[in-house]
Amino acid sequence: MPDVLSHLTISERGTELITSYVPLHLTSSTVSDRGYKHYIIGWSHASGVYKGMTITTDAACSLLASDIALIEADINAIYAPLTQSMFDALCSLCFDFGTVRVLDGRTRIGAALRARKWIDAWKGFARLATNNNFKWRNAEMTLFIDDG
Repeated sequence: MPDVLSHLTISERGTELITSYVPLHLTSSTVSDRGYKHYIIGWSHASGVYKGMTITTDAACSLLASDIALIEADINAIYAPLTQSMFDALCSLCFDFGTVRVLDGRTRIGAALRARKWIDAWKGFARLATNNNFKWRNAEMTLFIDDG
C-alpha cells in the first residue's frame, strides 16, 4: 500500500458501483433530506436543479463526474494508505452520505482499517433503512477489501 498522500481518481468500477445503486433521473425529481425538500437530477445532483428541468444522459454523466471530483479531492486529502479499491469504496460511501459525515476526525486520524469499520457500521444502519442500501454497503465492503 502507498504510504504518501494519495492522488487517486475513481475507477470505472467505482463509478459503476454508484450508478448501479443510484437511479438516473433525466427529469428533476423532488427528494426530502431531514425535512428539507429539494430537486435532484442525473445521479442525485442537486446544485442548480429546478422543477421541470431535463437533461440528457451525457449531461448526467458530466454532472456525476463533477460531483465525484469534489469527493475525490476530499478523500485524497486524507493521509492514509489507500488502494484503488479502498478509494473507490470510499467515493461510493461519500457519494451516498456526504464527505462531511464520512471523513470526520475518526477517519482522518485513523488508517484505512478505520474506514473499513465505518463502512461496516453503516451496513447495520442501512439494514434498518432499505434492502437496497444494505446491498450497497455490502458491495462497498467487498470492494474495499479487494486487493485487485
